[in-house]
Amino acid sequence: MKKLREWVDAFRLKRLLLSQGKIKRKPVLKGLAELSSLAILYRADNTEAAEVVQHWANHLRKGGLAVRTLGYFHEKSIPENVQARLNSDFFCRRDVTSGGKPTGPVLQTFAAEPFDMLINLCDPSEWPVTALLANTSAHCRVGKQSAEEAVLYDLLFSVAEHVPLYKQTGVIEKYLGMIHTRHEKI
Repeated sequence: MKKLREWVDAFRLKRLLLSQGKIKRKPVLKGLAELSSLAILYRADNTEAAEVVQHWANHLRKGGLAVRTLGYFHEKSIPENVQARLNSDFFCRRDVTSGGKPTGPVLQTFAAEPFDMLINLCDPSEWPVTALLANTSAHCRVGKQSAEEAVLYDLLFSVAEHVPLYKQTGVIEKYLGMIHTRHEKI
């Protein structure tokens, strides 16, 4: 059964990437100081991850950056006790069709928004997240290194499984802070 699921996901990804070729998107890598808008995808059912991401988003907002977070629940519906806040929304598996199209106003708005950068902190092999990434119009996509989904990203970071999320966000922020496209060519 697991092999069948892997085969179906690989087929979906290939089909999605073929349809993505029709979407014209020019990737632009900017440094953290040059960004005006940033989106962060994360696993919302992990309370520790949710707290780390919200803390990091607030830290980036204090620096003058417009940050929007989108939490992903791997269930069929969003739990009743979860409420969206300003610049923070949630989605679940049913919000993405099997063909890879986002449904519902939250995901359609998120996919259409031209963020300067989108950072994916979710597991790269989760189909709804992959489908959302393929349909987004963000200028630069940053994510964890993965063999299959690497074509969706413009910048990849490699992380060991045991590294806590707060350290991962610190490393991402450090390296994005080192990029200066206005002053030097990369």
